[in-house]
Amino acid sequence: MITMLHDVTIQLQGSILGFEGHNEYRIDVIEENDQFANLQSIEDPNISFLVTSPFSFHEQYVFELEESIKSTLQVESQEEVAVLAIVTIHEKFMESTMNLLAPIVINTKSLIGRQIVLPPDSGYKTSEPLFAPISKESGE
Repeated sequence: MITMLHDVTIQLQGSILGFEGHNEYRIDVIEENDQFANLQSIEDPNISFLVTSPFSFHEQYVFELEESIKSTLQVESQEEVAVLAIVTIHEKFMESTMNLLAPIVINTKSLIGRQIVLPPDSGYKTSEPLFAPISKESGE
């Protein structure tokens, strides 16, 4: 899913929390690992986020878009929606996290997107583990 957004410029309408003055972003898929991409600000090349499709790592991830968001993004069908999560890389890569509480939702047809904040009762956090913890069986 993320590869279909490669080399695309999207309008995020200043919706990335803490970066409200930045509207246009370009998505560049990372060649070495196409599960990840850089979300690069057009207005300020020093601003870039590592993003991924949360569904690649958390298959059970689900939320519903409010009608106002669908209208803002001009969403007509679920098929034209892409969802990205901002990744935070930790010193030990396997401990890296992603923000599932505030996903970036993109209309792949109109190339309009928005970072939205899910309700607190969604059960998601801003620092969900990117990789599922490996459970150790007793006796090992």
